[in-house]
Amino acid sequence: MVTNADDVRAVLKTLANGTQKGNKLVNSEAEMVALYKTLGQNGTSIETTGDAAGVLLKRLADGTELAFRPFSKTNGKATIEIWYPGTTRIRKVHVR
Repeated sequence: MVTNADDVRAVLKTLANGTQKGNKLVNSEAEMVALYKTLGQNGTSIETTGDAAGVLLKRLADGTELAFRPFSKTNGKATIEIWYPGTTRIRKVHVR
């Protein structure tokens, strides 16, 4: 069960490394959707508007935020972005 930043990090540790430090990769969009559901299952949904409309956003009890963007400007594929409490760096999960 994923409830905080440490749990998210543990799940991400099992994924392949991306080209940029700290980023991870999954093999398909279906795997990306399943990963977001796993990471956000105990999070609170946050409404998005404006430029973020269509982005799914969840906040875990410790303040970790997870965003699922169904379309990335970089490669046109889904992306998960993760913000850990007390940090400014965004961690990302991309489809290969």
